[in-house]
Amino acid sequence: MLRRLLSIILLFCLWQIALGQVTNDCSYKPPREAETWCTYSNIKLEFHNGLVTPSALTTNPLPNGKGSASISDADGNLLLFTDGNKLWNKNEFLLFNGLKGAAFCSQSSLFVPNPSGNGQYYIFTTDLQRPANFGGSSGLSYSVIDVNHFSSGDSMVFRRLLPLTPEKVAGTKHANNHDFWVVGHGWDNNTFYSYLIKDNGIDTNFVTSSAGSIHSGTTASRNQTGCMKISPDGSRLALAIMGDRIVEWFDFNNQTGAISNPRQVAVPGTGLPFGIEFSPNNRFLYFTAGNPSDNKSNNLYQVDLDAATPALLLNILPMELTGLQLAVDGKIYIARNKVGYMGVIENPDRTGTGCNFKENGLDLLGGKCAFGLPNFISSFLNIPAVNYDTKCFGDDTYFYLNNKANIDSLRWNFGDIASGALNSDTATQPFHKYTSDGTFTGKVTEYFNSIPYDVPFKVIIHKLPPKSFTSLGDSVPILPGSAILLHGGNFMKTYLWSDGSANEGLEVSQPGYYNVIIEDTNCCMQSDTIKIYLLDLYVPNAFSPNHDLLNDRFHVKGPTQGIENYHFYIYNRWGQLLWETNSFNDSWDGTFKGTECPVGVYVWAMSFNVSGNLLNGDKVVKRGVVSIIK
Repeated sequence: MLRRLLSIILLFCLWQIALGQVTNDCSYKPPREAETWCTYSNIKLEFHNGLVTPSALTTNPLPNGKGSASISDADGNLLLFTDGNKLWNKNEFLLFNGLKGAAFCSQSSLFVPNPSGNGQYYIFTTDLQRPANFGGSSGLSYSVIDVNHFSSGDSMVFRRLLPLTPEKVAGTKHANNHDFWVVGHGWDNNTFYSYLIKDNGIDTNFVTSSAGSIHSGTTASRNQTGCMKISPDGSRLALAIMGDRIVEWFDFNNQTGAISNPRQVAVPGTGLPFGIEFSPNNRFLYFTAGNPSDNKSNNLYQVDLDAATPALLLNILPMELTGLQLAVDGKIYIARNKVGYMGVIENPDRTGTGCNFKENGLDLLGGKCAFGLPNFISSFLNIPAVNYDTKCFGDDTYFYLNNKANIDSLRWNFGDIASGALNSDTATQPFHKYTSDGTFTGKVTEYFNSIPYDVPFKVIIHKLPPKSFTSLGDSVPILPGSAILLHGGNFMKTYLWSDGSANEGLEVSQPGYYNVIIEDTNCCMQSDTIKIYLLDLYVPNAFSPNHDLLNDRFHVKGPTQGIENYHFYIYNRWGQLLWETNSFNDSWDGTFKGTECPVGVYVWAMSFNVSGNLLNGDKVVKRGVVSIIK
């Protein structure tokens, strides 16, 4: 028994090691497509594991401008970046010169991967509003590139979506978490255009929504200038109209692409709004507003979108109009034109001055910012403030904070009231074993300067898959020369049997202990062991029904488990049926209709089924003789 137990433990350990990567398939993996930023003036930022590393683009691809876009692969490796007109690969090699956007647009560009993951990327661009005698405008356009095959000098296909547009383009994932929405805005109207990108391309049936202010005016009005963003969860959209000094926000339906319920705030003073961004929890909207002729009007505002009255955070900053961009570390970065530092909102989910804006939050190590920051699909920044790992009942569930800035202490409430005193913890990275499967709502309270900030989170603990051999019991018989097909269970992701095989079933022909470890699609694991024993029935060849209580009755000896449809018959030498039974536990007393049978040889026959055995379709037939002696 000890040897068998040790074997099972060893098998389980080897399984954990061999499938470590597979098991992690169910662990939360944050999107990494926005981990690398390439922006003006030749600044490169790399975000990883809560750290940001500034460096310089070495070939001077982005000397000056406002709008840019970058895209990395699912592992965070930079693929492409653009200023809206030129396109570079990860090695800063110029792939194409002549996209339809303009570097000095507020948001010149946006990369959108083909949802199929085939290496194809859509590059949406916006152009400046130039009069016809200066070449006109390309409006909102898109190009397509395949990173698997494209090389410098290849031609690209361009499609114009809108002939004239403000310098705004934003994107998010569809509610199905597969397709993408890209949103643009018309000119001389209040119409939004939502384009759905699917595996087979851009859906020609775009969605229009008329809501909010009319975007119009001459170039000098600057109403074409200002950024537009969609919240990380895809539920809200906001934009800045510089000339009219308006910031608006709307409801965005990421199922239909419809935009509705416009609300706005007028910018105080003489400030002209430009940069705009949502907090990670989608509650707060931040925007910058300034006036190039009056640095004292450069302000950073915070609007509480859940409040009846917007709450404003005001700072006087020695900088020009600036772009805002949420990063994967849960912080918002602010470009500061011609300055060697970026501003950082370190805790954008906190109210008012609790957001901890740092004017010189990120040292660019000799580099200097320009006006804007790269544009990204907002869903690539939809990273929960609290992440947890190991989601199976009976396991320890570990918790992690995405943004650890400005925290003096923590108190966790895991939402598991039944666990009593174990329902809370003060560790930085705690763990908790939930008392049942199900959905739990917890919170972590972050304390900074004695002020508490509550961060809610939801935890789903999955049931374990059922044991594989419950219907069979602890043991199953096998007939000599037969075999049994053991089944690990339906619709499991992985199987591992004690012989090292990984099929759904295992055919066994020898007695012994057999073990299987299964893993379901939630990466929850279950182990089960069953004993296979040899069904060796013994039929005596003689008995003596002389009433001495010794060997007076004739019956089959052996285990009864697994025997079904049992029939036993006894005949005399002329083939006359003397006795029969359907019960394995019955025995013959050597009589026929109450009369003792004479000494002699009698023929017996029996048939039965053994569940699961593969011999003769489960049917077993045996014959023999027995002698009555006295």
